[in-house]
Amino acid sequence: MAQQQAVAQLAHEADREGVQDPESTLRAVLNILEDFNLEKGRQEETQRAVLNILDDFNLEKGRQEETQRAVLNILDDFNLEKGRQEETQRAAFNILEDFNVEKTKVETASEGLKKEVAERKRAEEEIRKRTEQVDAANKELEAFSYSVSHDLRAPLRHVNGFTDLLQKHAASTLDEKGKRYLRTIADSVKQMGLLIDDLLAFSKMSRTELRFATVNFEQLVEQVLDELKPEMDGRRIAWTFGTLPEVRGDRAMLRQALINLLGNAVKYTRGREEAKIEIGTVEMVNGQWSMVHESGQTGVGHQPSTINHQPSNEVVIYVRDNGVGFDMQYAHKLFGVFQRLHGATEFEGTGIGLALVQRIIHKHGGRIWAESVVDKGTTFYFSLPAQAGGE
Repeated sequence: MAQQQAVAQLAHEADREGVQDPESTLRAVLNILEDFNLEKGRQEETQRAVLNILDDFNLEKGRQEETQRAVLNILDDFNLEKGRQEETQRAAFNILEDFNVEKTKVETASEGLKKEVAERKRAEEEIRKRTEQVDAANKELEAFSYSVSHDLRAPLRHVNGFTDLLQKHAASTLDEKGKRYLRTIADSVKQMGLLIDDLLAFSKMSRTELRFATVNFEQLVEQVLDELKPEMDGRRIAWTFGTLPEVRGDRAMLRQALINLLGNAVKYTRGREEAKIEIGTVEMVNGQWSMVHESGQTGVGHQPSTINHQPSNEVVIYVRDNGVGFDMQYAHKLFGVFQRLHGATEFEGTGIGLALVQRIIHKHGGRIWAESVVDKGTTFYFSLPAQAGGE
């Protein structure tokens, strides 16, 4: 409608101006308008195309921004993962370093252990060889002692016999000095005989097998005291008996051990106006070692300082006296063969009795030790396997 109005307006203007060919002019104008419209359409299409391109560009830009954000997120995740991997790598390196350090320590300890095992094996082999040598030497020594003891009896009998003959045939011609010499020879022969007897007993003890049985210690003490009565004649001895248990052991061997221990107590209290000898057991009561008296009551009294512990399957028995005692610095010699802590002029003996006692106690799997104070007395302790209840 607007175009027609514009054409009519142009035709009117042409008439008024006196244009000779208004139709040609009109067609030219119409052509121009058509071209204008075509161009306008093309521009609109171009504009729409540009707008579409802009839309597509904006969409693509959005996609690129999303892609960029995704890439940035991926990079962030990558950096985080890289950090974790670096931490893991550092931790792995630390573990490897610790492993290498520990490996070095283990290798060093292993080498030390190998050396220690090798040294221990060498030591065990050396101990085994020495033990075999000691056992062989002990067997030879025991055989020698037994043989010598027997072989010595014959010349001793000769010496003793000829001493008796000399005393009978030459008594009238000998002065007191000569008679004293003969008495000294006779006493020495007697002492030598006792020594041989003790050596034989000591040697025999090494080869004797234990015959375990239930031993009533109270009855055994009564028997031993009966055997010691000749040595107690004319003596004032106050005996104290504690509660004595039943034990597992060889009765004959334990009798020999008691004869030596109680005999020593009688002998070494000889100088006392009244000897005091006590035998009993030691028990742990309320955390303290106590002597168990005959009444069954316990008394703290003198504490055995050398008892550190007492296994539940053993009993500890003691023999105490108020005799001459001995210096504890020589206690390590107490159980040695031929070891005497007092002179032969003071007290008779061969120096084998306590060695024999120790061997008997050790053969029973027990222990023996002593405590003493000079001029105040001695206490011997020894342990033995306890008699199991119900046997």
